[in-house]
Amino acid sequence: MERSPPPEAIQARVVFEYTAASPYELSISEGETVKILEEDDGSGWIKVANNSGGKGLVPASYVKVAGSEKESNITPRTSAQYGVLIYLRCPLLPADSHSAPI
Repeated sequence: MERSPPPEAIQARVVFEYTAASPYELSISEGETVKILEEDDGSGWIKVANNSGGKGLVPASYVKVAGSEKESNITPRTSAQYGVLIYLRCPLLPADSHSAPI
């Protein structure tokens, strides 16, 4: 499936740091503002540009569209052994809870 660019550049804020693992990816830092060049095509990746002129793919869940009120409870975990990203979806627990669901 071919990616199509959004009609106008969408600003997004980086919510998780990511270190590029290939020349097609872009390293991003938490709090940084990026422009979304190509939206997620279902692969879980988007193409962004940073303020330094860098462009590349980053995990779609690592950025939040500016002005979006949607909160995410997806926690990224990196597996160095396999070099892949694993996402754990965990429900929010009450502060007095001592155990987490598996």
